[in-house]
Amino acid sequence: MDHTQGRPDYDEAFLDRLRKQDPEAFRKLFDDMAGMVFAKAAVGLVNRSSAEDATQEVFYKAYRSLANLKDAGVRPWLATITRNHCFDELRRKKCRPCGVDKPVDNVTGKLHESESGVDEILRALPEEIRIPLMFKVVEGLKYSEIAEILHKPEGSLRNLVCKGLKILRKEISE
Repeated sequence: MDHTQGRPDYDEAFLDRLRKQDPEAFRKLFDDMAGMVFAKAAVGLVNRSSAEDATQEVFYKAYRSLANLKDAGVRPWLATITRNHCFDELRRKKCRPCGVDKPVDNVTGKLHESESGVDEILRALPEEIRIPLMFKVVEGLKYSEIAEILHKPEGSLRNLVCKGLKILRKEISE
């Protein structure tokens, strides 16, 4: 196994052990990839607790489907499972009313209050702005894909992403 640039590259023997659901191989996979799965889940889900739950559920789903693991790579496979799980969670939660629970003005000054200024600003953004912004900027999704996931018109999503970017620019420049 090669750990160039912090990304594990598993050999065919390790992949075969995974496909056979070898507990030690799966533990190694979890140790290597749990951080990446958690980070991706945290991008789209509302809070840390949801991201932690998603991480467990993603690895459970991965374990159940190890026999289907292709040679294309473990990282993209887990990233796809994570993304799909988060989309499912967002779709499931959208049956409840969603509103802006924090005024955008509450974001002012957050950059100077924390070492991780951008993260703090993002957390302070209303969910209505943060989620489409993260899907567009971090995940690189098209507006049509975001519209399908969030069940919102593309034009509204463009406005929300634009508003989020303006807030980030303003806070970072201060």
